[in-house]
Amino acid sequence: MGTADAMINAAAGDLGYKEGPDNDTKFGEWYGLNYNPWCDMAQSRWGQDSGNADVVGHFAYCPSHVTWFRERGQWHGSDETARRGDLVFYSWHNNGVADHVGLVVEDSAPGAELHTIEGNTSSGDEGSQGNGDGVYRRVRGRGNVMGFGRPAYSGGSSGTYTVQPGDTLSEIGSRLGIRWQDIAAASGLSNPDVLSVGQVLTLPGGGGSPAPSGPAYPGALTRKGSKGSTVRQIQSALIDRGYGSYLAPWGADGSFGNATDSGVRAFQSDQGIDSDGIVGPVTWGRLFN
Repeated sequence: MGTADAMINAAAGDLGYKEGPDNDTKFGEWYGLNYNPWCDMAQSRWGQDSGNADVVGHFAYCPSHVTWFRERGQWHGSDETARRGDLVFYSWHNNGVADHVGLVVEDSAPGAELHTIEGNTSSGDEGSQGNGDGVYRRVRGRGNVMGFGRPAYSGGSSGTYTVQPGDTLSEIGSRLGIRWQDIAAASGLSNPDVLSVGQVLTLPGGGGSPAPSGPAYPGALTRKGSKGSTVRQIQSALIDRGYGSYLAPWGADGSFGNATDSGVRAFQSDQGIDSDGIVGPVTWGRLFN
């Protein structure tokens, strides 16, 4: 499994690439669907070239790719923080159907503009945005963003974290499974008690995720609104550990709603860790070890 940086470097290596007539591209030829729109085929190729094929996926059709991320519990809403290495899916008609995808290359706070590398787009706003002629860096607002797929890159985190309202360094460290002292040192913080919203922190290499004997941490935070097999694993673990009453009558249904949120918070409180309802590396490790 590769890293987010490797994925971004693979994409950056194709900046300036242009298609031939009728969507004739190396990406389409590689995928086996040449002469077709190729934005998602480019992402899939960069995933393969960077050692991330298993976590990025192999797709040519954006709606199927969105479903894949949703089923893996790795889908994040359009108003959430975007992270380096995320795949951002757009719906140009805002009709709930994804018709273009890009690769996020910088962390972005909720609602902030996105810096991406995209294939099958135009260099500016004048040409086609979803069926353009090449690979370009783009800066976009979020008006047409459906959401983000977050691949489980090696190391879990993608190298940086953007401070959100209410964050403290200890809470950030707890969520990511990294000692706050190590984040402070890597970020060169003179006063770890003072953080600013939007501040970008550097995460130490390798992260700090526990090495569980149970199922491997999926590499993405799981929270209210998440769905899929990862949520079902969490719910089953809660039931096994005696927190099944919080999930009644739904049980392990794969949907992270209010009941699962309450169960996770109760478990976290009993474990003496931040009771935020978010399953990150620390909570995951406690659940499955």
